[in-house]
Amino acid sequence: MFGALLAAAGVLVLTLVTPWQASLLGYVLVGLGCANIAPALFSLAGHQTRMPGALAITAVSTLGFAGILAGPALIGFAANHFGLIAAFVGVATALLLVAMSTRWLRV
Repeated sequence: MFGALLAAAGVLVLTLVTPWQASLLGYVLVGLGCANIAPALFSLAGHQTRMPGALAITAVSTLGFAGILAGPALIGFAANHFGLIAAFVGVATALLLVAMSTRWLRV
């Protein structure tokens, strides 16, 4: 939860602050915040009981690769139609939704 909040704060910092040093700090916050999300999801997938662990880890990996492929295209589409700041605010909103969803992801 705290990682996603840290990443959302980083996206907002790099979006709303103009000096390049502050933007660099925003990217550092995004990196530190997102670094633990994927390992936590793999751990949750391995410990859940609704499906076999190997199948759950495969599903998480597949969704991760789909996000790697579709994420930049969706952000670019949003930036083209709504502006770059709105696209990054959308990314920050998605990270806040990740943080709020952690109460339902406990195993």
